[in-house]
This record gives sequence, structure tokens and C-alpha cells, in this order.
Amino acid sequence: MTNYNASAHGGSGEMGGIEVTTAYMPLAFVLLFFPAKIFIDDGPEIPHGWGTKVYPIAPGRHRVRAYTPYFFIFKMGDATFDVDVQPGQVTGTKWKAPWLIFLAGVWEVLGLRPMQPGEGSAPAGIQPQAQPQPQPQMAEAAAAGGTAPAGWLPDPSGQHQVRYWDGNAWTEHVN
Repeated sequence: MTNYNASAHGGSGEMGGIEVTTAYMPLAFVLLFFPAKIFIDDGPEIPHGWGTKVYPIAPGRHRVRAYTPYFFIFKMGDATFDVDVQPGQVTGTKWKAPWLIFLAGVWEVLGLRPMQPGEGSAPAGIQPQAQPQPQPQMAEAAAAGGTAPAGWLPDPSGQHQVRYWDGNAWTEHVN
């Protein structure tokens, strides 16, 4: 996967979002001094802290990782979760720190809601990119079984808007 890069995800060009809520149980109030860290698609560390933030991102499947640095146990609650983002929708997720430092954190999906204009912001230095548009000339070469560069092309089955051509064959990745 790529970092906030829509070229790895097909779609119509409309952004979606991931809403990440980080929490800990009330008796673990000492965690207030150890803010949670978030990573999206193996990208740079996002100093998320505790609470809820929305990150605009291209539609598709994304991997979200969370943990909190804790004294000498550097990655308390380290857990990864795959999130499906729909165009124009925010997928709500929640990561809860474990009650014991050596356990993994727990992820849950909170649901979908419409994305509001201007909602959320990409972390500093990372800009969400627009969706690529299918390239018809490459699609014709791929459909004919010829060689075409890898990319998002119109789905030859007609069931989806675009399907990923890896340069040799159609993959299961669609949008």
C-alpha cells in the first residue's frame, strides 16, 4: 500500500475518510501522559493523541495501526486493522488500549457516515491525492491480452467501474 496515495486505490475521484477514536479504560488514567500513535498504510507516524480525529483518504482498503509508547514497553497495545473506505463516506473506527501492557489493543468499526465538506485534515507533510482516471488506450491493450503498463483500467467484466491490471493479468482489486 502507499501513503495517502490514491494511485493504489481506484475510484471516482471523491475522497473518503477514516475517523479514528483512541481510548483507554478510566483506571488506566496514567496513559494520558503517553499519547497514542497512528500509522495509515505503513506511512509516517501520526501523533494522534487520545480522542477522535478524521483523516481524509482515497476510497479503498487501508491498513491502520495504533499503539501507545509506554515507559520501556515502546509499543503498548500495538494492533493493526484493515478499514474499507467508501467515496464520500467516513468510516468510524475505535482503538482501545489494553488493560495489561503486553496485550494487543482492540479495534472495532463504529460505522459509516457522510463526509462533511472540509472535514478532517491530512497529517503535516502528507497530501491526499485525487483518484486516477482509467486510461482507455491501455484498457484496450489489456483487454486484448496484450501488454499494458500496470494501472486502474475500466473493468472488462462491466461489474465494477475500474479493476487493477498488474501488467500481466487482471487482479481481484476493484472499485
